Amino acid sequence: MIQVLQIGRHVGYARLEQAITQALHFGARDTAAVLYLLSAPSLAAESSTGVPLDEGAGSPQAAAHFYRPQPSLTVYDSLLEAGSVGGHCVAEVAG
Repeated sequence: MIQVLQIGRHVGYARLEQAITQALHFGARDTAAVLYLLSAPSLAAESSTGVPLDEGAGSPQAAAHFYRPQPSLTVYDSLLEAGSVGGHCVAEVAG
């Protein structure tokens, strides 16, 4: 907790007290939680920018860049049908 008090010199003791109160409210009692809460406002400001949704949030076009085609499993299926793994018959490997 000495580290927290030292950081209070830089961020201000009122802000430090607020972060400690929040940490205790959340049930956290360690230095890392207080340090996180002190950096949380700056984190929220950095993450406030997002992907612009021109088409509306509910339309498929809005998140089209997240969709990927399904991988082809034809090669995998042919391995299962042939019963071979790495050029060897599965029975040979097992036996």
